[in-house]
Amino acid sequence: MEILVLLCNGFAAESIGAEPRISRKTVYNHMNRLYAAFNVKCRDEMVAKAWALHLVTEKDMRFLDRRKEPEPLPNWAAAQQHMNRGVLKLW
Repeated sequence: MEILVLLCNGFAAESIGAEPRISRKTVYNHMNRLYAAFNVKCRDEMVAKAWALHLVTEKDMRFLDRRKEPEPLPNWAAAQQHMNRGVLKLW
């Protein structure tokens, strides 16, 4: 879910992997698994499907202005990250 939210917010793979400290290749693996699970071919389709299925909400969507400090992750994502500490589980 964390990867999905960051993906929907337009983060690059390097930025997605920075917070949970996972490699770019691991991020791409997670993204490809999401694409396969939701039968989509690209980021735009994934964002549209996640929005249509209410997997992400307006509260999750934080398009960043690169001139400002990024906002912290939503509470549920930060709590899960804290619990998993280096192990990312998608399902």
